[in-house]
Formats: sequence, C-alpha cells, structure tokens
Amino acid sequence: MTPPIRTKPSARFIKSRAKLGEPIATRTDKALRKFHESPERPGLNFEAVKNLAGFFTIRVNRSFRIMLEQREDEDGPYFLIVDVASHDDTYS
Repeated sequence: MTPPIRTKPSARFIKSRAKLGEPIATRTDKALRKFHESPERPGLNFEAVKNLAGFFTIRVNRSFRIMLEQREDEDGPYFLIVDVASHDDTYS
C-alpha cells in the first residue's frame, strides 16, 4: 500500500493560482486531488524535471503544469507545491 501523498502550498503557488482565473484554477485543484489519490495516474504525467534534482511536475492540461519540490519534515516526506504556470514558463 502506498503511503498517503502529503503536499504543502507555497506562497508563490497560492499567488500564481489566484492569477490564473477560471477554469484553470479549478483544473489545478482537480489535478492536485488526482495526485493525492494516485500520483502514477497516466494523465498527470508525474515526472522529474531534468537537471533540477528533487523537482517534479504534474499536468493540469495541455498548456499548464504544477511544479513540485520533494522535501521532508518531522512528519516525513512531502511535496511543496512550488508554482503553477504555462508549460513553457515551468521549464524555462
């Protein structure tokens, strides 16, 4: 059994999500719910960021990605939700 996925939103993510508007903000929330349920779901495309150790992305839709950073605290491992941005901005 896979342990539950823990996440914590960063201030940057909260600000970026607020700027997106609908429907992307709602799709962002949906992608994060799916990530918590099953990070290996094919539609999320959960993958490591090349040349940036400890960072991962998940897909919101064809154009937007959520950036995650793997961290650990006193309760164990978690993912910091770093940002949500367009595909090109995420990887630049």
